[in-house]
Amino acid sequence: MRRLGLTGFLLMLVLLPVRAQVDSAAVAKTLGMVDAYVAALEPEDLETKVSECDFLVGSCTDSLLRQAVATKLYAHYAESQLMGDESVAIHLYDRWFADGTVVFPDEATRFQARLFAEFNRSSLTGLPAPRLVMEGLDGAPVTVPAPDGTRRSILYFYDTDCSKCKLEAILLRSWLADQEADLDLYAIYVGSDRDAWQGYVSERLQVDSPHVRVFHAWDPEVESDFPRLYGILQTPRLFLLDRTGVIIGRRLTPETLRQLVELGTMDEELYNRNPVGARLPSIRVEGTLRRACGSAVTRTRDLSRLKGRPAYLVFYSESCSRCQEEIPALEASLRRGGKAFLVNVDAILSERPELARQLFDAFDLSLMPHIIAVDARGRITQKYCSFRN
Repeated sequence: MRRLGLTGFLLMLVLLPVRAQVDSAAVAKTLGMVDAYVAALEPEDLETKVSECDFLVGSCTDSLLRQAVATKLYAHYAESQLMGDESVAIHLYDRWFADGTVVFPDEATRFQARLFAEFNRSSLTGLPAPRLVMEGLDGAPVTVPAPDGTRRSILYFYDTDCSKCKLEAILLRSWLADQEADLDLYAIYVGSDRDAWQGYVSERLQVDSPHVRVFHAWDPEVESDFPRLYGILQTPRLFLLDRTGVIIGRRLTPETLRQLVELGTMDEELYNRNPVGARLPSIRVEGTLRRACGSAVTRTRDLSRLKGRPAYLVFYSESCSRCQEEIPALEASLRRGGKAFLVNVDAILSERPELARQLFDAFDLSLMPHIIAVDARGRITQKYCSFRN
């Protein structure tokens, strides 16, 4: 895993000299650097954040300094408003605090951290949503969620006495009424008053849309353990699941839910361009053909004629850091056979804007490098390939 460069280096200059004897001024200076470091980490992916946090904590040989740094990092990610950052806090708890390698400064903080981990670890983004068996309005069992592979799901946990829930119900109902995407809404009442629940549903949760299915559920005896599995310590709580039931959004507001659904719809449209099994479109593009023998020839070719065992079509940008890592890895893999046709999108954008528009209409170039594998018959076998270990 790469380090983040100068910021990390400067931080280590602070960490290492004070290990023999830690004083409050040194700790304060170090924690100030930690603040700057996590700010630099903000746009990075979760894997990088986890790795960098472990690197920092592990580099502190003095126990008091390690406690200060680890606690600072844990608090930052537990309180972060960025979706997904809570998984970094849970990793820090599991890796450093749970077994006593690092000790929280007081018992109250330790208890809160244990509770946070226990009530969040099952419903993190990227995990399959925990399956609940609850009861519907008619008394019949309701499975929450029950993905069928074709519709995204919204989980809405609410209470009839919650004023914020009443406001979110209005916003949610209004947005869903105009929704054109196919969605399943699971409206889950967390209380135990059946009459209040039925009245709330009839007054506030009637959704009139041909694209939205609504399932009402409750579990007054909490037999499903939903508070722990979904971290429902307060209401309202909104989750968004993909078509397979994987959590792609948590701790959402109606507005961030709307944005995620719209983004997901756009992503699906991009993903469905040139699906697996189809042939590449007939577009003539200049690129560099690289073969297993190491040869490289610049030429213009019709993409529909690219074939191999295997062959790869690679769209890349010279300013893309991921491209700088993926392309050498791809070229190394070619030593085992195959060929790759590399297309410089930057050059096409500057020199042939009409061709660039044609490529952007035909391929998902929102994330580069975009590497597509084709077989000996020229049919797409895989998209979004990666060759990094």
